[in-house]
Amino acid sequence: MSSDIMPGTWKSLLSFARLAMASCLPRLRGICQHIFALKDCMGTKQRKQIAESLSHVRPHEPRMILATGSYLGEGFDDARLDTLFLTMPISWRGTLQQYVGRLHRLQENKREVLVYDYADVLVPMLARMYKKRLAGYSALGYVVAGNRSDTADLAGSSAFPRRITSSRAAPA
Repeated sequence: MSSDIMPGTWKSLLSFARLAMASCLPRLRGICQHIFALKDCMGTKQRKQIAESLSHVRPHEPRMILATGSYLGEGFDDARLDTLFLTMPISWRGTLQQYVGRLHRLQENKREVLVYDYADVLVPMLARMYKKRLAGYSALGYVVAGNRSDTADLAGSSAFPRRITSSRAAPA
């Protein structure tokens, strides 16, 4: 992930589990200077403080947002986001569309958006959910890197990221 934090890029890491987010935070501190954690249990005052801090990050400086699914879902809007690290199992296309839609807000110089989808394909239920997401990505106009739509070639690998790209940056 550290090689994906580039000047001028704006990342978001999406996870349902606050505990998983808490374990990632210290590891990411050395990679990116501006890291913001947004959790569903935050009050209005806390959210306003973080929004204010986010607005002060200069456009050329990379930053990362760690967020629970309920926070980054409906109502969250930051046109600078260009990359999503999806670290939770979802299968419904509507939820997928909502999350990746956060990347498609119009922003100057945004030409491509990226999704890194992490899946534990050795767990049958999670592998099925991942296959549904792949179909969802295709329906939304994304291109899956390597075009590997099945999990047979991933035996021996527990969790892996798949790079999924879209060159459109239109409003969702």
